[in-house]
Amino acid sequence: MQRGSANISKPPHTNKPGANENERATGIEPAFPETASIPKSDVIQKLRDKGIGEKRARTFLDAHTSASGPIYEWRIKRSGKRDDIHLALSAQPDSER
Repeated sequence: MQRGSANISKPPHTNKPGANENERATGIEPAFPETASIPKSDVIQKLRDKGIGEKRARTFLDAHTSASGPIYEWRIKRSGKRDDIHLALSAQPDSER
């Protein structure tokens, strides 16, 4: 066996845009609570525990986080610090912005 020729490969559809994007996004929905938000760092840690690298997890979350979903970014105000970033399956209520 040659050095560096491990048979590790990702599925061919992983980074290609297309019809399966929403299906891939729904695969991580169990990591999110139904009505509340969860810190983005906790979601990344859950994905790392499943064997997904941090860079790939961040790229995936960035690609699927938008104002129209399927994953919404919440910004929680903190005094004297940067906003805490949470993720949720629903849009952030105006009262929490």
